[in-house]
Amino acid sequence: MPCRCLADHNYFVIDLSAEVLVDVPLARRIGDAREKMRRAVFQSPDAVEEAAGEVIMLLTGLLQDLDGFRFSREDELRLLDELARQTEAGSLVDYMPAKQALYATASIVDGLWRREAISQERYDAASRALKKGLENDDDLDARNSVVLQQAIIQAIEALDIDAEAKF
Repeated sequence: MPCRCLADHNYFVIDLSAEVLVDVPLARRIGDAREKMRRAVFQSPDAVEEAAGEVIMLLTGLLQDLDGFRFSREDELRLLDELARQTEAGSLVDYMPAKQALYATASIVDGLWRREAISQERYDAASRALKKGLENDDDLDARNSVVLQQAIIQAIEALDIDAEAKF
């Protein structure tokens, strides 16, 4: 019997990008369409196809909005703020979303370092925290989501970024 579930963790970065960088109402519409698709799995293949079409349409619009998007330091800081908020609020209790959040954090840290918005020392400290979070990556135990969450917070704190400072 085929799996009647959808891997929502694949949408973590999509949701984050839509909400923080593009448009909160669009992020909500994408979430609503995914929920409709989740429910359709229990109805019929035609219902899944229809709901999936709506998700694809919304994601295509998001991709068009993000096409050629040039991340600024402020964009990266807003994303880090949202990652920290979601982590501290307990939104990342499942392992796979927490892992996606850690990868997103690593990508943002790397972007800040490449634009020289953080020092090598801060970059190294954040990278060490993120790598430590992945030490037991082979174990999908739910307890590892806590380890990943701690790594995200430690990495963000290691950056010690003054949001008002200009680079």
